[in-house]
Amino acid sequence: MNNSFTNLQHTNQSECEVCGCNMSHVDALLNKSSEFPVCRSFDCQRVLRLKSSMTPALFKSHLEFDKKQIRQRREKNIALKKHVAEVTKKLQQENDKILQTTLDKHSHLTKENVRLLQIPSGYSKLAPASKTRVEKYIEHVNSIIEEAGKFSSASEVVYDQHHDAHGKMLQVEKRLNKTPALRDISDRICTMCKGGCCTKGGEHAYLSVFTLRTYMDANPDLTAEMLRELYLSHISSQSIEGSCINHSNTGCALPRELRSAICNGYYCDALKAYQKTDKQEEGAVLVVQRAYTNWNWSEPDVSNEVVNVSLVDVQIK
Repeated sequence: MNNSFTNLQHTNQSECEVCGCNMSHVDALLNKSSEFPVCRSFDCQRVLRLKSSMTPALFKSHLEFDKKQIRQRREKNIALKKHVAEVTKKLQQENDKILQTTLDKHSHLTKENVRLLQIPSGYSKLAPASKTRVEKYIEHVNSIIEEAGKFSSASEVVYDQHHDAHGKMLQVEKRLNKTPALRDISDRICTMCKGGCCTKGGEHAYLSVFTLRTYMDANPDLTAEMLRELYLSHISSQSIEGSCINHSNTGCALPRELRSAICNGYYCDALKAYQKTDKQEEGAVLVVQRAYTNWNWSEPDVSNEVVNVSLVDVQIK
């Protein structure tokens, strides 16, 4: 079968035949003997690999479809990056003004002893937990309890992001245990947010096989049925709409020991950066709270207006 595709012979072409990007010098060298110049991106290379298994007519049709999809995706990514850059610049300018206004009002504060932290907001509308949500949550809890019972310890559970989260949680706990005042400030600021990081909890609440097996290891007398009843006993009749099923108007419905390491060790990027600062001087933390959640701040049409500004005194030694 002759699979040559003579209509695509562009050996001197400087653009990728698939995505249309400008090909680098290395790309050009690698394609020196090719009649079908493509860049080294995974998607473009995938299209190229299909060429040898298709007739010229079929490949041409497939190519045109993939070109459209890949180029539209690239244009969307470019537009998103531009939007993120514009939003970031706008928020920074607003934060600078808020900081300067604060400094003007408090003569004892300076740019050197005030740290500005920008935090998100959680949803606040309380709604009855629907039958569908509760059933999905119960199904998830039953499933991971059953799976956790197949292992004799958490060390046997297949390694995944929950193991990473557990390790990171221990590191965070170690850091904050050394500086209780830093923990206090972190928790005070975290409380202001009211669950901006909980909005992706859905009906799984970040609970995993590793979470349950770890708890079972620490409580060996618990049977699977006892553990199941323990989790289900904390289901709230109402939860925050659009957030985790365990997100109530008073915080997480689960006690800390039943939550996942992802939840227990999580702080937003602004707080994590503050915690890792070599030295938190006496002074203040200027908290600027925005309307967006922890996950949607860069999405188009999402409000990022300031909903609260708080000045938190700091005395960390």
